[in-house]
Amino acid sequence: MNIARYAAVLVASFVAACGAEVAPTVAPTPGVYEVDASNQSGTFTIWVLDNSGLVTGARRWVDGGRSIREGNSVIIASPESSEIAVGWIGGVCYHGPTVTVDGPGDAAHITIRPDEGVGPPGGACIDLGAFFGVVLNLSSPVQQDAVSVQVVR
Repeated sequence: MNIARYAAVLVASFVAACGAEVAPTVAPTPGVYEVDASNQSGTFTIWVLDNSGLVTGARRWVDGGRSIREGNSVIIASPESSEIAVGWIGGVCYHGPTVTVDGPGDAAHITIRPDEGVGPPGGACIDLGAFFGVVLNLSSPVQQDAVSVQVVR
């Protein structure tokens, strides 16, 4: 008996002996995208979690800080290029903010959690507000009025 066949028989025997059932195939997890970013406190990752199936990619939005006039967030949909730019003011001491996309293209909802993650090693950080942003590449165009945003602190 070769090694591969022996291993398969051993695993099947173990599962049967334990009375365990083989787990069914599970649905794929939502899309997860890592966007490398940096600020005064160092480099970190902005996490994009896609529960909608709309997002095909994500990149850092560098020049969006001047787009925030009031409040602490901004979204700019660009249907002609199938993109949404998402920006917010967050603390530089938190590394690992998340952007979650839910809903269909005609009622997309974006949740920003700017204060996720931990700060730099040693805890030495002055928590100043800084611009953070990502550009989401989409599988289909989304209109500006079809997107809502919520910042959760």
